[in-house]
Amino acid sequence: MNHDELYKALCKVPNGKEKSRDKIIIELYMRSEGASQKQLVDALNMRPATVSEQTDILIELGYVTKHIDYMDKRISVVGLTEEGKRLGKSLLHSYDQFLNVLFSDFSDDEKDDLYRLLGKLKRPILSK
Repeated sequence: MNHDELYKALCKVPNGKEKSRDKIIIELYMRSEGASQKQLVDALNMRPATVSEQTDILIELGYVTKHIDYMDKRISVVGLTEEGKRLGKSLLHSYDQFLNVLFSDFSDDEKDDLYRLLGKLKRPILSK
């Protein structure tokens, strides 16, 4: 099990909005080609309004860009600026360090069990 898989599993665990910007930055960093807002909603288990609101803030802060998809003009593609890529790398590094400390007492089998159990969590129904 790698940290990307564990990160995605932990994203299913409900939490507050306080880290939603960091999650968006990390998700975009891991998807170097960018993502639609719907893809972010699905990957991060966030409400569409939250992703839209936080993306707009990240654009204002200079970390994210948004442009119309060339193949489907109805879709906006969100990507990282150079500053956003630097932040994403830093956040992912910090997250890796956090995971290493958090799971330092877990055996590989225990980590695998946790990952499997987190994968069983049901996503709440998101209102559109």
